[in-house]
Amino acid sequence: MTYTADSVAVKVFDSVDDYEAYLAYKKAQGVDSSVTAATSDTSTTVASGYTATIGTPITISIADTNALYASGSSTPITVNKNSIIAVEFTATLNSSAVIGGNGNPNTVTLTYSNNPYDNTDTGTTVADVVYTWTYQLELTKTNASGTALEGAEFKLYRLKDSMTEDKEYAVIDTSTGIVTEWVDDIDNATLLTTDSNGKLNVGNGYIIGLDASAWDENYNEERTITYYLKEITAPTGYNKITGSESVAIEIKPTYTQVTADTDLTVDYTTLSNLTAACRIDGSSTIDYPDIGSISAVANTGTVSATVVNKAGVVLPSTGGIGTTIFYIVGSVLVLLAVVLLITRSRMRGHREE
Repeated sequence: MTYTADSVAVKVFDSVDDYEAYLAYKKAQGVDSSVTAATSDTSTTVASGYTATIGTPITISIADTNALYASGSSTPITVNKNSIIAVEFTATLNSSAVIGGNGNPNTVTLTYSNNPYDNTDTGTTVADVVYTWTYQLELTKTNASGTALEGAEFKLYRLKDSMTEDKEYAVIDTSTGIVTEWVDDIDNATLLTTDSNGKLNVGNGYIIGLDASAWDENYNEERTITYYLKEITAPTGYNKITGSESVAIEIKPTYTQVTADTDLTVDYTTLSNLTAACRIDGSSTIDYPDIGSISAVANTGTVSATVVNKAGVVLPSTGGIGTTIFYIVGSVLVLLAVVLLITRSRMRGHREE
């Protein structure tokens, strides 16, 4: 993970209830990005009174909890026995992150002093460990015979949350394959192209840094994130994917919580299995047979999808203007044939008279 000084924020909440309301708000944002903190974030952000050492590990040091100040204020933030001091940090995935496998542990400890006369007289809490997993996607583009197809173009997107249809598109570092950000405008997304082996032209052919889930509407469970590969251009001589022109892919990990034997040993979580599902967007059928196949490997956190393009030219869809023109022209030709037949019959009748 990569951290900067701007990655860290220290907040003071008046009570446990205020802090729990804030956590619910943060989870809600993962479901509905329009949720704001206007009524749920009652904290005061600390601007001075602490030091942050950015490295491995990140260290936040507070010498005096009664000397924490908000930005532009000369009055200390009120901190008492009911207060919660929370430290938030964000990190960017880098090339050192573990993909799948044992995951990326985030370990937190608190070193504190209860001795007002000697701040070197300290104790340290038992470590609290949270594991973060990330995954990678490999795409192979083939025809119906399994021959690799070059020149297919895709863009990757996902829905911002489960409450809206708003999309966000992936910006990918093409040298590493790592997703660096998600943007609202498809024009700003990275265009992915398949090479002569049918693989994506990023890094080693993998899109890296995909989450499997986010918090759902109940704020106490996680929902599966569906990723969509939208086909922008099909290989020459082949048709685009039918329907919405997108392949929907779901990453489905199974985690196992391992409970420590004693209070002095840290509980931990393992990735015990990894599966995936693939379908054409708009179809309720998982593992839709026309698009190829999909597989997943837990140890490497890799989801591999083979997507098939069919050769030929797609006729305009039923009800489209193209088929309407065909129907009109066809009807006119039939009418002309009938008129010609009647005319010839009458001419034949006149000759016989």
